[in-house]
Amino acid sequence: MDKPTLCLLVVAMAAPCITGAKLVKGQQSVPRPTMTTEGLISDKLWPGGVVPFVFSKAYSREDQARQLVLKAMAGFENSTCIRFVPRTTEKDFVIINSGIMKSCSAYIGNQHLGSQQILLNPASCFPNGNIGVAQHQLMHTLGFGHEQSRSDRDQFVDINWSNVAQANDSFPLSTEDTTFGEPYDFDSIMHAGMFENAIDKSIWTVRPKEKYRDKVIGQSIQLSGTDIRKINKMYKCPGHALPVPVTTADTKPDLLRKTRNSA
Repeated sequence: MDKPTLCLLVVAMAAPCITGAKLVKGQQSVPRPTMTTEGLISDKLWPGGVVPFVFSKAYSREDQARQLVLKAMAGFENSTCIRFVPRTTEKDFVIINSGIMKSCSAYIGNQHLGSQQILLNPASCFPNGNIGVAQHQLMHTLGFGHEQSRSDRDQFVDINWSNVAQANDSFPLSTEDTTFGEPYDFDSIMHAGMFENAIDKSIWTVRPKEKYRDKVIGQSIQLSGTDIRKINKMYKCPGHALPVPVTTADTKPDLLRKTRNSA
């Protein structure tokens, strides 16, 4: 049985994947949750879209961070059928913890471990009070990988492999169709920025192809409309007619994590 996959998000939104306690290097060696055209297999989804959670003792001293986590959760609840509920007696639940490293991380999907952690370090995971990094990790918990790993990504972005840090794993190419019929989403909260996992931080690692040169990638403000539609489809939310926020890349370019494709 494969060990659960943990996606780690450091301060610059880099996201290598960790298996157990070991950092896995390279593109092909990281175990992935079994996928179908509907997304994660059903036993990795949270039943009914309900995710029980608790805050760790460490978070009891972080009132502002707790409020930001709750705000991030509300962003899902306002536009999808996902519900984050305080845990009572549920067997499977998530623990919101600050972690030891200044990083942000989450397992992909319901691991059926009893408890599984989402690490959201208050000093690192809420830049300028934004909740996008937290929502990125909550989407991992729901069962989603990175947008730039979808099977058709090479039609939309280029990867500068010569500048990708070998210890990181942000750019594995998925072989499964998990797009839910949605177009490639440069504005996804799950998309890496241009300098993600760079060896030389002044040189890009991922950028839109020339025909998409005007696209912004790496926003960390809030869920995109496509993110929300995918969640609603994967969890079969009734009607798929819940409100979708305005695209953040069009409305708040000054708050984006990375610049436009000018490198």
